[in-house]
Amino acid sequence: MNKKRYFLLNILSIIIINMFIFVSFYFYKNSVLAQDKIETKEDIFYDVIMAQELFSSDTKSSLMSEGINACKRGEYEKALDKFNKVIEINTDYYDAWIGIGNSLFNLGRFDDAISAFSKATQIDPDKFEAWNNKGLVSLRLRKYPEAIEAFSHAIKIKPDSHEVCYNIGLVLSELGKVNDAIGAFDKALKFKPDFVEALDLKGLALAQMRRFDEALKVYERAVEILPDDDELVYRKGLMLLRLKRYEEAVNVFNQVLRLNPNHYVALIDKGMTFDEMGKGNEAVEAFDLALKIKPDFVEGWNVKGLSLTQQSRYTEAIVAFDKALELNPNAHMVWSNKGLSQILLKDYQNALTSVEKALHISPDFFPAWTNKGIALNGLQRSEESIKAFDMAIELQPGYTKAWINKGEVLAQLQRYDDAIKAFDAAIDINPNMFETWYNKGLAQYFSNKYDDSVKSFDNALILRPEFYEILNIKGIALTKLCKYEDAVKAFEIALSVNPMFYDALYNMACTYASMGNKEQVSNTLSKLIQLNASYKEKISQEPLFKDYAILYQ
Repeated sequence: MNKKRYFLLNILSIIIINMFIFVSFYFYKNSVLAQDKIETKEDIFYDVIMAQELFSSDTKSSLMSEGINACKRGEYEKALDKFNKVIEINTDYYDAWIGIGNSLFNLGRFDDAISAFSKATQIDPDKFEAWNNKGLVSLRLRKYPEAIEAFSHAIKIKPDSHEVCYNIGLVLSELGKVNDAIGAFDKALKFKPDFVEALDLKGLALAQMRRFDEALKVYERAVEILPDDDELVYRKGLMLLRLKRYEEAVNVFNQVLRLNPNHYVALIDKGMTFDEMGKGNEAVEAFDLALKIKPDFVEGWNVKGLSLTQQSRYTEAIVAFDKALELNPNAHMVWSNKGLSQILLKDYQNALTSVEKALHISPDFFPAWTNKGIALNGLQRSEESIKAFDMAIELQPGYTKAWINKGEVLAQLQRYDDAIKAFDAAIDINPNMFETWYNKGLAQYFSNKYDDSVKSFDNALILRPEFYEILNIKGIALTKLCKYEDAVKAFEIALSVNPMFYDALYNMACTYASMGNKEQVSNTLSKLIQLNASYKEKISQEPLFKDYAILYQ
């Protein structure tokens, strides 16, 4: 099982709240031109109207100025009061509605803000600010169709607005239309090539599509523009980690930490990079530094536990998982991971308790169903174990681990044909997993399908040629097929890697006996007994070696 869990933040969702771009709005003062007139009764009446308009205009301008200044000071209630007084004078005053909308937004009254911006669009549908701001607030409320509609109006008014292109990209990202979002960010960058925010979200979108090479190039460009931005440098490191360029990733995470020594997430990812490099001690050191900065970081304790599990330090791993669970008793993934460590300690009953807690919290968490199946199998509850694996498969049909574990339990029950079907399902999902081919080969061997088993073992050896032990069982299968020369070659290759591979020597002697090559049998058995005298008893019990009693007496 892949015990790694990359600490991946759902940045696209988190980042939106903090990255709204509001376009400044402008207010205009009305000017009044006074003219000399000869006063008649009509003129006096006209002058009264003009005086009222002059008073109204001055009042609006004064109230607007007061509202704007209040906004600048963060006094949004006061600003709202001033803008509302303008509306009392002139219901169709566009700029006042913009001010009301922005004040309401800053007060957290988002629905009312949308209503205010909608009123502004009705007054003047050809002005940009109202449409753009309405779109932004709709985005904030996750009203994505309304946001798209508003931004579509805004972009018609200002086709070269990099802000609106960016905002459209935000909405498309939230709708899961990642490829379209990338197109929108590209348009924003066409109008403003150094628009770092667009580069950032484009990189995240590319990463979401697993286009890590392209994402890395985007972040390299962003870092060129803002070399001291620790978050951009951090994301560059993440892409390198995803590309398995581990040494470079560590160097970049170190750069992040020089910019921001308290960047505990960079320390976590640095630790996971060390894990991928097989440097377990360095990984744990990095995790400990991160947890020193943020001791209540649940995911930090979780990944530390996973690292310790990978290093076979199961008891220490459980301590780390328990710390995470003290902080968050409802962390279902941690319960499942704790259960796995307990399984590896063969503490199956407590493991079952842990994974059942995980499933109580999150019944659809399919890895916990797989771990439950393993724990049940450890408790000799095989049929229940298979049902647990089936539940994991029902929830996630592409989960190879569940198929493999199901196949292993079926093989233990000597239901080899069913086991082979399970292994084939895993191979259909991922044909590049060594353990699947190996286990399939074993199931085929024990069901007397020797020719098929040799083919499976060969596929396994392609994936892991250093796994010389498999050559031993392959040699036995070839012997069963009476392909003695090929069998001897398999044993010889295994022994060239490990001359102390006693079972391979023993099975080679069996093959020579089947060939009737007494000289080679004698030589091979003599060598085996010289290396390991404890094999004498096993040799004495093998009918093939009854003529060689002198060697083991």
